[in-house]
Amino acid sequence: MKKITFTLILSLAAAGTLVAQSTATTPAPFFDGAPTPADKAVMAQAAKDIEKYRKGAFVLRLVDASGKPVEGKAVVADLERHQFDFGTNSFGLSAMKDDDPLKKIARQTILDIFNSVVVVNYWHNPQTAEEADLSKKDLAWAQTNGLRTRFHAVLYNDPFHIFVGKDLSNRDAGKDFTADQCWKIMEDRVKYVTAITGAKGMEYDVINEMISKKLYWDKDKPDAFMKLVPNFPDLTDPQVVKRVYNMVRGYLPTAQLVGLETQLPSLNNPLYMAILDYWKRVIAAGADIDVVGTQCHFFNKDRIPFQEGTKAFGPDTYTMSGISPALDTLRSLGKPIVITEFNGPSRSSADKPDVQEKYWTMSDRESAAWQINFYKLAFSKPFIIGLTRWYQVDKFCGKAIDGGIITRTGEKRQIYFDLKKLIKEEWHTRVADKSGVGN
Repeated sequence: MKKITFTLILSLAAAGTLVAQSTATTPAPFFDGAPTPADKAVMAQAAKDIEKYRKGAFVLRLVDASGKPVEGKAVVADLERHQFDFGTNSFGLSAMKDDDPLKKIARQTILDIFNSVVVVNYWHNPQTAEEADLSKKDLAWAQTNGLRTRFHAVLYNDPFHIFVGKDLSNRDAGKDFTADQCWKIMEDRVKYVTAITGAKGMEYDVINEMISKKLYWDKDKPDAFMKLVPNFPDLTDPQVVKRVYNMVRGYLPTAQLVGLETQLPSLNNPLYMAILDYWKRVIAAGADIDVVGTQCHFFNKDRIPFQEGTKAFGPDTYTMSGISPALDTLRSLGKPIVITEFNGPSRSSADKPDVQEKYWTMSDRESAAWQINFYKLAFSKPFIIGLTRWYQVDKFCGKAIDGGIITRTGEKRQIYFDLKKLIKEEWHTRVADKSGVGN
């Protein structure tokens, strides 16, 4: 065995006590979103609620063709799929060549873990047959592999892209449209989506970011949003939203119609609380909404480390004890809730590289542990029926540099292994026994 020698430098303290001198710095505590006793209490309650709400007893009775009980036979029963939607986003994969290594890896990791997938087709001008074909390919792939699907999104509260188009060359394109013309354009989009999907009875995100997108446009220039297309229907008006959902229902009679918004889930976030009030007014107006969606994008913000929270909403912004009561407010809507878009701790591509590196202090293991706690928290709440990642591959379909299950070069992140173990092992039912009376 190789001999290893350690040298300890000692100095005499004033009282004659030997003191070890060290220049090592104390490592930062491992951050999984549950560092405090309050967080640990939330997670302990989540574990109890998972047992209460997500598990139950069942009886299998085996009979032969004549209806006679089959006894003494070895039986193995495996959970085929969860009722809860563990979803992810397929954005960008259908456009890749089938032999692209990244596409193969990404799609296999979808099949390894998830039971549902989002098919993305954004509304802009002009809509093309090629884009429709890509969405059809994604839907066909999901069906072939037994995955549930959600369509994102039928309409989008962004008249700039709808009227100006991809090249953004004609910023006055929508100024002369009448309200009736705007409604026709919306209905044409609904028809386009119906043709793509075949009006399947799946989930459809009907209007994406009704409030948030308008706030984004207006933050720098008040009323800039509506000045682009003055007669575009106000999709923040509950009565207008009701009319939209009634129109969509006419084309998608068996669909689950989703309304979704984006804001950090925090009781200290006034916009999150305003959106909650907005949903109450939309539902009270009679909008035909089946499911309310909330987006949970967790980005490193404010030029401070992720572990320190945010300047606006406080140090518990990214802790489970801060997130949990915000999610609980959604129960008051009386509708099933789905987390329609999720990314765990991540840098944002909207920040400059030097800012990203200076304030990004999360390790891959910490990020995975944080995400697992978030999954457990969401799964513990009986009114939440699904959680969909917005990134299967880092930065595909958004700004999350660290948001994927795999990197852009195909390496599996730690969350791949931890989430697979959680869903496919810890939350998986397998029974092996012999058939017979009492078994």
